[in-house]
Amino acid sequence: DAYRSMIIRKKRADGKWSFDYSIFDKYVEFGRKCGLGPDIACYTMCPWGYMVDYIDANGKTVRVEAKPGTPVFDDYWGDFLVDFSKHMEAKGWLKDTFIAMDERTPEDLAYIAKFVKRVAPAPKIATAGNRKPSDFNGIAIDNYSQAMRYVNQPFLDEVPARQKEGKRTTYYICCSP
Repeated sequence: DAYRSMIIRKKRADGKWSFDYSIFDKYVEFGRKCGLGPDIACYTMCPWGYMVDYIDANGKTVRVEAKPGTPVFDDYWGDFLVDFSKHMEAKGWLKDTFIAMDERTPEDLAYIAKFVKRVAPAPKIATAGNRKPSDFNGIAIDNYSQAMRYVNQPFLDEVPARQKEGKRTTYYICCSP
């Protein structure tokens, strides 16, 4: 996707991963200094086109397709989620952390939510949506934010039930409307 990651990933020759959080940490600290938060929405385990990148043992950037449900996806995200959760806990931010995705299909979101909860259960799940929340039935979405152009009566009808469950439901405005 068009936006670079704030977390630098390196895959060593032995196949093990390392992560550099320095840019991410500065960004979160700056946002908090400016009064933003406490939520930290970490996008996206499912980027547009499913393409992700990392730096290999030779210092070269490698781009791979990491579709949810594939071995590449599990390898790319598994160790990261464990390490990221430990990092966020050490910073005191884990309780505020959401693993977030942009307007993904129910199938992609279901796989990712289950994967996150299996590998690193502490972060909450958030999504920016373009359909009503019930289209994601059975997926625990703690924070559901609907694109403004899709805020319609079927969406609004579902908000009270989500509120009763203690789940946040909002709307957002992006570049395309």
